[in-house]
Amino acid sequence: MIMIRKSDMAVAAGAFLLLLLAGAVLLTVMHWFGLAVLLALIAGLTIAVQFELYRRTQYLFNKPQQNYRQVEALFSLFSQIRPRAPLPPLRHFAISPDFANLLISLVREIRPRAIVELGSGTSTILNAYLLEAQGEGRVYALDHEEQYLRETGDQIKKHGLSAWVDLRHAPLQPLTLDNRNWQWYDRKAFENLPPIDLLIVDGPPHTLQSLSRYPALPVLLDKLSPTGVVLLDDAARPDETETVRRWLVAHPEFVCSKIDNEKGAVILRRKQ
Repeated sequence: MIMIRKSDMAVAAGAFLLLLLAGAVLLTVMHWFGLAVLLALIAGLTIAVQFELYRRTQYLFNKPQQNYRQVEALFSLFSQIRPRAPLPPLRHFAISPDFANLLISLVREIRPRAIVELGSGTSTILNAYLLEAQGEGRVYALDHEEQYLRETGDQIKKHGLSAWVDLRHAPLQPLTLDNRNWQWYDRKAFENLPPIDLLIVDGPPHTLQSLSRYPALPVLLDKLSPTGVVLLDDAARPDETETVRRWLVAHPEFVCSKIDNEKGAVILRRKQ
């Protein structure tokens, strides 16, 4: 996996162009342009390799620290939720333990009656446990993948939480929004929903299209309750960062809180 960033490549390219410019000067003065081009290429490649080595060293240094933080978060998770069956694996494509703890704190704070999840999985199980402890509410979990939805349904049954969950298949459909065509969840899947107190945006996959999760707020804004809260996972990624920026520009009535966890998270609330 290549770890060098676009900004690193920009620096290397800048060094190459600078030396190339010097080569043009040398060509004019001393006819040494070929040598200058060779030196520029060597310098650019050297800088790029140095950046790659730096990023890899940085990754290897940070990974054990991140693993330790996630183990701590996992202990905290199991001290707050006592599952009746094993939870599915966390991290990677699933939520991380620190995001799970954030979710637990948020649900206990706002006590939602209706939670809507874009993307189903471990968070659906946790939300159902929290609503069970709360004594009211329902989780409406949508997924475009029938297989994932079935797997989530099987887990919900194992944990004895079926009374708290409404799983809905929402295949991806064309959507025109902001003068652009998107692939997004079938809007029929959002019919007959109560006002949404907590909207968790963890889909569609970011590999589907650029700004894949942007439609969530403009499409579902009218379905949010007056105190409805939006929680975005994977907010450290560039696409999600840009998504939040656009949300706030288009909907200045919201303010956001950025959470520095493993994948980054953002909480949006209406201004008081």
